[in-house]
Amino acid sequence: MTKTTSILSLIILSFVSLAPAGLVLQDSKSKKAKNQVAEQTDGDKMTQAKPDPPAWGGLTVYRLGTEVSKASHVVILMHGLGGTGKDLVPLGQVLTVSDSTCIIFPEAPMGLARGGRAWVRQPADIQTSRDKVVALLTYIKQKNPKAEIILGGFSQGATLASMFLEQDSQLVNALILLSPSGHLPAELTGAAKDKPLVFLAHGRNDAVLPFKGSDTLQKKLVEHEFEVDWLPFEGGHTIPQNVAIGINQFLVRLQGNEVANDK
Repeated sequence: MTKTTSILSLIILSFVSLAPAGLVLQDSKSKKAKNQVAEQTDGDKMTQAKPDPPAWGGLTVYRLGTEVSKASHVVILMHGLGGTGKDLVPLGQVLTVSDSTCIIFPEAPMGLARGGRAWVRQPADIQTSRDKVVALLTYIKQKNPKAEIILGGFSQGATLASMFLEQDSQLVNALILLSPSGHLPAELTGAAKDKPLVFLAHGRNDAVLPFKGSDTLQKKLVEHEFEVDWLPFEGGHTIPQNVAIGINQFLVRLQGNEVANDK
């Protein structure tokens, strides 16, 4: 079994929940997004060019909070296998964030015959989805170069996010990894000098993605001088209340005085 195949075999499952009101659909495939153009003045001529990268990296996303262009922080939460972009919205609604925070929920690009979406169905999909996320991050950076980006997810979404520990880590300021597969980056020594901060949580009784993977990952990260908030918990493949509280504490620390000033 190859390393890629073994990683794929561990990337499994998520949960499904109803999306509450107040969610903004930012669909890259909608007519509005397709027609979005950047205007450039050339003498007396007005030319039009499609944005590069495509809007939202070519993904359909849902948004809570302020617009990306006005945000001081952008939190991106990616769902697990079989879910949709709305799955983690309830988590996003209980996070303690400042009014200048934008929370983005991307929808995985691949459909499943049984319903729901996937970031990875077969080994070749890993690079495809990773490229989509890179395009999404690049799009956000172009819309708002000063915004700090926190990339995260649950299960398969967390596994995909963990790959930004070894490559393109300069695109993110922090990572939130909730029950990932425990994918171990091949090389961490080449990471950017300002390594992303990491929040990592996993249930000791997870029967879907073994706890041991995340336990080993956090030890390797600490060994390579990453700052890690490690939260093992008694439970399975889920996001319990104490993990939501831990994420809140992590985000408050990242946002400094912004949250306090909003109160």
